[in-house]
Amino acid sequence: MASFDEFLDLYTGEFLPAYSDLVAYLADKPAGMLLDIEATFSHLMVYLTIRTDDPDAAQENLDRAYNHMIRLILDCHKHLWVVVSEQIDQIYRDDLKRKFTINTPEHVFIENYHRFKKSAMEARRLETQQIGRDHLGAIEKYRETTKLGLEMLANFDPDKMRHYNLFSIKNLLKEHGFAILVGGLIGGVLATLLCKALGI
Repeated sequence: MASFDEFLDLYTGEFLPAYSDLVAYLADKPAGMLLDIEATFSHLMVYLTIRTDDPDAAQENLDRAYNHMIRLILDCHKHLWVVVSEQIDQIYRDDLKRKFTINTPEHVFIENYHRFKKSAMEARRLETQQIGRDHLGAIEKYRETTKLGLEMLANFDPDKMRHYNLFSIKNLLKEHGFAILVGGLIGGVLATLLCKALGI
């Protein structure tokens, strides 16, 4: 059974920082999460309204609000982890991006990538082990995993990425520009001849 003070501690100490980090990183509020927030505070309002008249029903609603809050905190960390993981995977899968757009040696990035993935698997394992119980251990592990991922992304250089993209386009044009030009000219000539032959 949760107490009101435990709910407040969970809300201020865990939920607010996790939700703030998620919204700041995404610059958006995930719609599904807003529904869970509404459910949490609906149960809390029932608790506050009937706690003196019906203590058993009040406690049941407080417990539900507390459990919703635990789930919300876990979802905040998982959602942020997924977004960070997708960004890291994009860099990891592209050999040239790994070499030229991060401000850390490539082997360090690869080592951190494996640590990040291993930490995520441990967080997921903890989460499944704690189904129906308190998820605070899994929450802490997801927080640790996401922190590692954000540290990896902090080494990503957007300016180098811009130069990398320009270089890639120039390289593509250099390698295939003549073929594109010749193909365009031949296509134009054939289209003209076809139009004349059909009387268009």
